[in-house]
Amino acid sequence: MNDAPDEILRRLYRQEKDLNKRKVIKGTRWWLLCNGKDIFDHEFKTGLDNALKMNEPLTKAYYLKESLREIRTQARKEQAAEALDK
Repeated sequence: MNDAPDEILRRLYRQEKDLNKRKVIKGTRWWLLCNGKDIFDHEFKTGLDNALKMNEPLTKAYYLKESLREIRTQARKEQAAEALDK
């Protein structure tokens, strides 16, 4: 689940020429790979939001990862099927 956001982040880092943006990109890997439901820290949430605003494919990959995580953590098969339909 974490491979796609990680690969997009690496590609984005290699393509970016602005050193300040590269620093922001480099500091976001941990945020992108964390469990989104456990984000309670305001600074963490702000950093993640800023990272997601920088790149649309990265945003899509992050939210797909979170959707897959939600499906995978369901206690029953019926609940997982319902989450998958959403």
